[in-house]
Amino acid sequence: MTSKSGKKAKEKNKPKRRSSAANGKTSADPMDRPATSWKTAINSGQLSASETLQLQRTIGNRAVDHLLGSKIGTSGGVIQREWDPKKCADGCPPATLTSAKVLAEVATSEPLFTNGATNKGKQSWIYTFYSGYQVVVDGWIISAMIHAHVTKNRKLVTGNIYIPGYKNWSTKTTKALLAKFPAYDATIHEDGWVDDAAAQKDFFSGSNRYPHKP
Repeated sequence: MTSKSGKKAKEKNKPKRRSSAANGKTSADPMDRPATSWKTAINSGQLSASETLQLQRTIGNRAVDHLLGSKIGTSGGVIQREWDPKKCADGCPPATLTSAKVLAEVATSEPLFTNGATNKGKQSWIYTFYSGYQVVVDGWIISAMIHAHVTKNRKLVTGNIYIPGYKNWSTKTTKALLAKFPAYDATIHEDGWVDDAAAQKDFFSGSNRYPHKP
């Protein structure tokens, strides 16, 4: 049996690990930053790519997107989420017009149209619904495409949400938006089905589905 004095001697002789600071390195924890400083930090270049990735892992991509606006990172392979100037006929919306703002408006809106397509591949679903929305956010008309899938047992399950013209971004369709899709009926919802062909044509006409001014 080892005596207490023996244990203390072992602890005393045990080599101490050098801290990251002692090695000339820092291991900044994003959670050490006040929430109000995150956006300032990333805009001024004080938040590194690794710190941004750590922040994404800590609180999630969607939360980071909401807090920092459309710009998630600046370099080092971090995904850039921003308005695509090639798609915006009237110039790009400001960075303050975030996906969170768009989704808040979409949540209280109704789709312009809903269409559907049969899945002929090896996916676990047999049909996909697509709904097109357009909302006004901060003086801009912004579109959103909401997807939902139908499984082989005819169950409607969540798909993804996309904002045309907003690069490298998507999120899961919410339960509230999922509830706005029709119940799948194989006798009605054939490949190419659409509930409002005129609205669908207008939505996809030219650059209408991309951000533009009213």
